[in-house]
Amino acid sequence: MITYSRIRKALLKEAFVYGSAIALTFGIGYVLVGCDDEGRYLGGDGGKVIFDNVWVNSKIVDTPKEKARGLMFHPKLTEKESMLFVYDSEGIYNFWMKNVYSPIDIIWIDSNFSIVHIKRNAPPCIKTRCQIYSPPVTAKYVLEVTANFTEKHNVNVGDRVKISFF
Repeated sequence: MITYSRIRKALLKEAFVYGSAIALTFGIGYVLVGCDDEGRYLGGDGGKVIFDNVWVNSKIVDTPKEKARGLMFHPKLTEKESMLFVYDSEGIYNFWMKNVYSPIDIIWIDSNFSIVHIKRNAPPCIKTRCQIYSPPVTAKYVLEVTANFTEKHNVNVGDRVKISFF
C-alpha cells in the first residue's frame, strides 16, 4: 500500500536530485565566468587587463555607487585580482584609500590605453581625513592592483595595456 509518507519521501528525493543538478549547473557557470585563477569570485561584470608580460582579472566599476565604494571593505587583492574604474570620458579622477584594508598600486590609463600615471604602494587609511591621489593628466580608466604589482612586473608610465570586457 502506498502511503502519504512514501509519496512524500519519493518527491523529496526527486526534488533533491533535480535541485542538485541545477545547483551544479549554475555553480559551474559561476566558477567559469566570474572567478580569477585562484577561484575567488570577483562579482559584477568582469574584464581582463593585459600588460606586456602579465594580466589581471578585473571587476568592472562603472556606476557612481560602485565608484564611490571602490575597494572599501574589500578583502586584500590577490596577484591576479584588480578593480577597473571605467569613465565615460577622460578627466582628472581622484582616489583615496578610505577603509581599504591593504596597500595598492593605482594605475591611470588614457583612452588610447596608455598608462599616464601610477601611484605605487598607496597605504590604507582608517582616519577621518585621507590623502587624495590625483594624476597630472587626464585618464579614462583607473586600475587598482595589489601593492608592488607595478614594480614586480615592470609596469611603467608610457606602457600600453589591452582591456577586454566579458
